[in-house]
Amino acid sequence: MPVFTLPDGAQLSFDEPVDGHAIARAIGPGLAKKAIAILIDDRPHDLGAVFDADAHIAILTARDDDPRALEILRHSCAHVLAEAVCAVLPGTRLAYGPAIQDGFFYDMATPRVVTPDDFAAIEEQMRAIIAADRPFRRIECAPEQGLARTAGDKYKEDNARRALERGAQQLSFYSTGGDDDAFEDLCAGPHVPATGWLAHFKIMSVAGAYWHGDQSSDQLTRIYGTCFATKKGLKAHLQMLEEAKRRDHRKIGREMELFHLEDDNPGQIYWHPKGWTLYRTVEDHVRTRIAAAGYVEVRTPGIQPQGLWERSGHWAKYRENMFITYEQDRG
Repeated sequence: MPVFTLPDGAQLSFDEPVDGHAIARAIGPGLAKKAIAILIDDRPHDLGAVFDADAHIAILTARDDDPRALEILRHSCAHVLAEAVCAVLPGTRLAYGPAIQDGFFYDMATPRVVTPDDFAAIEEQMRAIIAADRPFRRIECAPEQGLARTAGDKYKEDNARRALERGAQQLSFYSTGGDDDAFEDLCAGPHVPATGWLAHFKIMSVAGAYWHGDQSSDQLTRIYGTCFATKKGLKAHLQMLEEAKRRDHRKIGREMELFHLEDDNPGQIYWHPKGWTLYRTVEDHVRTRIAAAGYVEVRTPGIQPQGLWERSGHWAKYRENMFITYEQDRG
């Protein structure tokens, strides 16, 4: 008989194993209507998951001020994005789509280049999926069965094998839709109960990416998006981004004739006379201060070998955003 301890210390007991929906209803019908997931000993699970052991629990509701709730909303919205792109661009092959800070992305191999001109059609398809309020259904498989489901799908099979190598005892898939139009994706979850929770979303941008961040591997399309619990939250986020654009140093630097950046050489500053004068003035001031404080100045190379970044940990965490160049016979 499982006993569940609530955040306030109160306890709920059941005579048999019980799922998250039943736990939420036992706490209160109002909470059950707002619930999107459940925390079991601080780990998020689908509301449809069944529990049979004592645990500390908390019910997650769709809120813009709860990062854990937003992560589940955004990860679920990535699933809907993937389904929409596959419908708009048949032949798309999916890699992976995690939630990230302020949103989510999905890496995929598309049959043609995706541009912002495609966003309207993709968002329209997403809205249709969301309006249908399709339930998310979790399917758990033994390793052999799971690998069979991904057989022939280069990216999903690779993801499945990597999950098993990391110690996964089973593979999970999530399906939305009915028997005739079901969309299924390999995913650890958890997800919201149904697509109807994901109405407040927007596709933000598209970029290129490499499979596993390896420049020698497949080049993929990465579509970024965001999702919030409320229309107000989404609106506030978009307004913040617009304000950030107005204050973008790249825009201000060009307008003040201080510097500019070139699209085909990102990250490299082209200093204009006024900007370089300002830069050197600040540099001279800093040199004067550090010399007066007894420090001495050194200079290190601007490019370092890959091995140094591997030892520092930067390569594992940031290589997708690092400038990488290659020397003959040496990475």
